[in-house]
Amino acid sequence: RRQRQMCIRDSNSLTFTPPTFSGLNITGNIDWGDGKTEIYSTAAQHEYEKDGEKTVTLEMWGAEEVTLPKLTGVTEIDLTEF
Repeated sequence: RRQRQMCIRDSNSLTFTPPTFSGLNITGNIDWGDGKTEIYSTAAQHEYEKDGEKTVTLEMWGAEEVTLPKLTGVTEIDLTEF
């Protein structure tokens, strides 16, 4: 299984829902960019205490495709490691 990483920079949202990944035996970690981390799930969502720019990093194994939901406030998506 290959590791894939995606970074999303968000500028002003207080709530963030990560993309959905598809593939076989998907596992992963989410670094919410505010010091909190979580194991990836399709139901993952994060509430921030204050707005401002943050970078969400998703580190995935087994993911072959990604579906991006409506992302508001996103200023950059880095897929170079995906």
